[in-house]
Amino acid sequence: MKVITSSKQFLLFFLCFCCFYFNANSEENLNKKIAHANIYIEFDEIGKALEILNSVDNTNKENFKVLLSYGRAFLKLREYEKAKQYFEDAIFTSELEDEEAYLGISKAYLEIGNFKNSYKNIRPLLKKSYKPVQTELILVEIELRTGYADNAKTRLLKLLQKR
Repeated sequence: MKVITSSKQFLLFFLCFCCFYFNANSEENLNKKIAHANIYIEFDEIGKALEILNSVDNTNKENFKVLLSYGRAFLKLREYEKAKQYFEDAIFTSELEDEEAYLGISKAYLEIGNFKNSYKNIRPLLKKSYKPVQTELILVEIELRTGYADNAKTRLLKLLQKR
């Protein structure tokens, strides 16, 4: 009887070990795919990036980092509505540090011409000091496109002084 119990324990231990190993390995594989896709996005090889992102398992399609990468890819392709949708989906995941998604959705709204929503999404990033130069440049672009060129000029001068 004792042999049966120890073999059951061994089998249980082995199964748990396999589950943890494959789970950790799949997470590492996902992170590698996302990193490769982001490199391709950075160098404007969007087709290759989308191939990698499309190869991600369906269970990981709602992953925060995957959604961000899709959003960044569609921003580069100038498909702003799709980019906006991916950034919105990323914001509604359970991630707490979603500043990158807010920056992306603000850029998408800016390119669509919806300046009110662009401003609404970029404003919280000013308080957090997340990528301050990019954030300020989006605000400058909003001000220029809405007829507040003097405010944009002042903002640019302040930005230059801080540099």
